Amino acid sequence: MAYFASIFFSFFLQAASEKMERDEGLRTLECLRGRLLAERQASKTAKEDAELMGNKVIELEKKLKEETKVMNKAEKRLKLLRKKLESLKLVPSLEESEHPAAVSCVSSTSSSEKILFLHLKTPVLNQVQSMKIQRLMTQGQALQA
Repeated sequence: MAYFASIFFSFFLQAASEKMERDEGLRTLECLRGRLLAERQASKTAKEDAELMGNKVIELEKKLKEETKVMNKAEKRLKLLRKKLESLKLVPSLEESEHPAAVSCVSSTSSSEKILFLHLKTPVLNQVQSMKIQRLMTQGQALQA
C-alpha cells in the first residue's frame, strides 16, 4: 500500500507541478498580451501625433510661402516708391545726406495721397523718416488693395 501511496503522491505532485507550470505559462501569456496591447496603443498614439505634427508643418510651410510672397511684393513696392520719390526729388540722394545738417520739408500729391516728408540729417531722425515712409507705403498698399 505504501507503494501505491507513493505512486499516487508522485502522480499528484507531478500533476500539481504541471498545473503550476500551466498557470505560470498562462500568467506569462497574459502579461505578454497586456504588453502587446499597451505597445499597440502607444504606437497608435505616436502615429496620430506624428500625423498632426506633419499637418501642422505643412500648414506652417504654406503660411511661410504666403508671407514670403507678401514680403517680396512689399519690397518691390518699396523700391518702386523710392524711385518715384527720388524722381520727384523727395528723397535726397546719398551725396546730399553727407553734407552738414539741413532741414527740408516737401509736400507732394500722388494718387490722392499727401506725403509730408521731413528730412533731418541726423541718424535718429533718419530712422523716424524711414518709419514714416514705411507707414505711408503700408497705407498706400491698403488703399490699393
